[in-house]
Amino acid sequence: MEREITFDIVCCKLNELYQLIPGRGFTGGSRLKNISLPGEIPFRRDFLYILDYQTFQKYQKRLGRCPLILTNCPEHLEAEGNLVHTADPSIAAGKLFRETAALFANFYEWRESLHDFDQSSRTISSLLEKSAVFMNANLTVTDPEYRSALASRTEWWNSRQTGEKESDNIRELKSILNTQPEFAESFHTRGVQPYPNPYSGLMYYYNIFHEKEYLARIVATFPEQPFFQGMVRLFSYLAPFVERAYLRYHQNRNPLPDKTRLLNLLKTLLEGKPLPDSLTLLDTLDHFGWQAQNCYQVIQLALDEYEGNTISRGYFCAQFSQTFPSCIAFQLDGRILAVRNLSAEPPDTNFDRDFPCFLRDNLCRAGVSRQAAGIHRLRELSLEARDAMTFGRQKNSTFWCWHFSDYTLDYLKAHIVRQYSADQLEHPALALLREYDRQNRSSLYPTLEMYARQRFSASAAAAALYIHRSTFLHRLDRIQTLAKLDFTDEKLRLWLTLSFFISASENH
Repeated sequence: MEREITFDIVCCKLNELYQLIPGRGFTGGSRLKNISLPGEIPFRRDFLYILDYQTFQKYQKRLGRCPLILTNCPEHLEAEGNLVHTADPSIAAGKLFRETAALFANFYEWRESLHDFDQSSRTISSLLEKSAVFMNANLTVTDPEYRSALASRTEWWNSRQTGEKESDNIRELKSILNTQPEFAESFHTRGVQPYPNPYSGLMYYYNIFHEKEYLARIVATFPEQPFFQGMVRLFSYLAPFVERAYLRYHQNRNPLPDKTRLLNLLKTLLEGKPLPDSLTLLDTLDHFGWQAQNCYQVIQLALDEYEGNTISRGYFCAQFSQTFPSCIAFQLDGRILAVRNLSAEPPDTNFDRDFPCFLRDNLCRAGVSRQAAGIHRLRELSLEARDAMTFGRQKNSTFWCWHFSDYTLDYLKAHIVRQYSADQLEHPALALLREYDRQNRSSLYPTLEMYARQRFSASAAAAALYIHRSTFLHRLDRIQTLAKLDFTDEKLRLWLTLSFFISASENH
């Protein structure tokens, strides 16, 4: 199917902004290559022309059956031809032209995203979400019992997750979906089909089959309007892409028996429950080609866009495991975790390159543990992944991925000051020097801080402060006299270093 923008798509989308009235002879399926204002060039039927009524009268004979949108029309105009006109006569042709140009750009961007989706590792939910925004429609994929398997962020879906009271429209829709027996034959139809007046709006569906077996259907609901065929056309463009993605999901959603055994074992280890006997452990790992002393890593994933959507998370886990064969992703205690076996990765795998791309494509964030040998260390690795995400969100909220090794010092600092404040734990010299600086307008505190940061090297600290070494040594001598410090004491140097590390010096 050629996915080109057509006259009815343009009218359908513009009608969301301005009320449009179709003329007699309106042909919505006209394919459009571009838009134009009238000029002295030959008019083409694959161009959309936007003009005011006065200009239309001037070029009417030359325009023929070209698609037209008219503005500044007389009241109660009964126009004929392949045209529409605005109900509000005050809308300028130039403004409408700019809105239409933006619509063309948005359509082509959306169309490209459909093709990119086929080549990417993004989830169906991300495609539904993007398409729902562009189409201004509610989209969902349902199983044969009309349990929503994957959905865009609709009123129906949100009410199920937040516990808000359902509206009359939602109750009516769910009642029809679950009780109407006359739709039984509809599970054998192919292509985009309408539901007969299911609720206050329009509903279309597209069945998904595996060979001859019915698997699921894509459902679209949207408000009724004169140019609804444009919305149906957009839905027909979208449906085959969702179908192919769902078939991939269907083929990979059920783990192999060996994988189920391994999954249960991993959950037991991560929950800190007693291990099975060593023979069962080794046998389970061996069936999947893993070894107890392999090198492992734990990743915690966060799909903020679909919090609470357990089925969508299940699909995401299957997609992650398929994309990275050395990983097994699953849900545990409300978290999405993935166990990565680095020893089992094929030689041609480039996880460090592909993993960030997967996160970006799926709008997902990740906390990553260190790598460690031995499957018995999975629980501590999962805690590292959790803490990496916690500190990463606080320190670098715009990152896609946070590694525990980058936030180990933040973890140490948080635990050092868990029971006592930084002021209680720091060396008394720091408070003394801050007070001395305040009273004398000196810089002894930052001098000592830089000295500690430069590993107690006078030359390096002087260079970092952009002062002469003799000036620095003079300050250092004053610090030693005031605070009675002996910098040859190793424990003192360590205490000072930790004091500056945990002290919120920027607040003093």
